[in-house]
Amino acid sequence: MGGKGSGGNHGGNVGRPRELSFQQRLAIGVFCEEQHSIAGRRAALKSIAGDSKRQERRKRQMKMRRLRRQFPAGLPATARFSLEKVSREMDEIGRAYSAPLKRPKGARSAILQRAAKKFKVPVGTADKCWKLARKLIAEHRKTPHSAEAALLNAHID
Repeated sequence: MGGKGSGGNHGGNVGRPRELSFQQRLAIGVFCEEQHSIAGRRAALKSIAGDSKRQERRKRQMKMRRLRRQFPAGLPATARFSLEKVSREMDEIGRAYSAPLKRPKGARSAILQRAAKKFKVPVGTADKCWKLARKLIAEHRKTPHSAEAALLNAHID
């Protein structure tokens, strides 16, 4: 049975490295999820930057806010006229819009590479940690008062 290579005292760092703790896996997964969220916001901002209607809308909104801040107690007749004018301009452009939330293309592999380098783990391990974090986040949305949710909140906040 116990032949030459069947165990024994090998000393230091021989064999399979210890598995990451739950907190370490969660930290890696949350890092990946945050990086993915940042990449998504960048993609949305890029698409907004090229849309001239959105830029016009934004200028008018800022002008309306500036007028309202100047006269918090009540608008004098001249400011009221300016506000109505800006409001009419916004009606012509169109008021409602939302930023398109596009999935960042090709970001997954770059995020996994960054996480692997930062936490000094293989890319496959970072991928597994990210999947764990996504699973826990989905469960947290269903049951926000579980024990795992408490740990997740500690890493997210």
